[in-house]
Amino acid sequence: MERSGRTIKIATAIIFLALAAYMIAGFIIGGQDSLRTVTVTGMSMNDSIMTEGWCVRDEEYMLSPEGGATVTIDEGAKIARGEAVAISYNSQSDLRRAEEIRSLTVRIGLLEASKTVKNPADAAKAGVRTVAHMAASGNLADMDAALYDLELYLFGDGEVDTAAVDAEINEARLRIQGLQSKAGGRGIIYAEKSGTFSSNADGLEGVTPEMLTGSLTPTEVRDMFTHPARVPDDAFGKISKGIRWYYVTLIDSKWASRLTGMGRITVKFTRSYSDTVDMTVHSIGQAEDGKCVLILSSDRYLQVVAGVRELVGEIIISNESGVRVPKEAVHLNEDGEPVVYIVKKLQASEVKVTILGEEGSWYMVDGGNALRPGNEVITRAPNLSDGAVVLD
Repeated sequence: MERSGRTIKIATAIIFLALAAYMIAGFIIGGQDSLRTVTVTGMSMNDSIMTEGWCVRDEEYMLSPEGGATVTIDEGAKIARGEAVAISYNSQSDLRRAEEIRSLTVRIGLLEASKTVKNPADAAKAGVRTVAHMAASGNLADMDAALYDLELYLFGDGEVDTAAVDAEINEARLRIQGLQSKAGGRGIIYAEKSGTFSSNADGLEGVTPEMLTGSLTPTEVRDMFTHPARVPDDAFGKISKGIRWYYVTLIDSKWASRLTGMGRITVKFTRSYSDTVDMTVHSIGQAEDGKCVLILSSDRYLQVVAGVRELVGEIIISNESGVRVPKEAVHLNEDGEPVVYIVKKLQASEVKVTILGEEGSWYMVDGGNALRPGNEVITRAPNLSDGAVVLD
């Protein structure tokens, strides 16, 4: 009896250990092959080129016959032939007086406007947004008015003291009368041609659209924009004729084949001019030392780029969107096509996908209507196949 009892205990222990080992092995194997899923999200990818280049327009200097002038129109203003654009003066002292008169005149107009504003705080906040936009775009038209609104917002108490405003207006008018009594000879300068005005003359006005041919080499372009001419002493600005302007830049020659045949392209400009512009591909030059000349053009926004020469931009070659999935979730089916498996009614459902791009450990894919953001994509499962039962 004692021997048989010992035998039963030993057998029981062996069976227990065997069962434990089986359960542990099953747990490990099951843990390795258990269902794992990821909720997919939408994503987009740009195929683009970062560039630095130059703006070219059909430009001419605007000259003062007396050598000094004060401008009477805004930056980026469109002017007609024969329109008054500036006042010329015989001496620098006359010019300084004229500039002060113009500044005081603008100030009077702003003060008069402040008396009619019903809510100065709202007007001032709008001025903050306007100043920020003007600074980003390089468009300085109406900057004086926006800065006055900003001054109200920063230093005012929300109420307009009408008596104080009237006193300041009267003081400014008396100052103008005193300046005008001392003014010497002066004459009005009229525009000889119509176009868009800018006071930013830089010596590169001699680079014209007629010079922008498809045969230009990178060396010629660099030389063209790194040797500006002397700006005439009597120049007070320039006029851009027509409405079309050009963006000249150098790109790696590997992009040339991608751009060939593209009639229009989108450029996101930053820094000195900030905006997104659809542009026409004017020409793509031959490669030289791995670079080629790309020339784009546009017939919009000349008024805000009239005074800008150097431009930084991102040329968007393609912009695709799709679904973001882990690379380990993409498999090849029997036909060698990429597929993913989504959980659908406790089963694995195969979805054919097109791989659009990759980013680290992720693919951007297109699965049509069968694969949408929010779907559960299987990254690991035992015996994964189309229609296999899985536990969600």
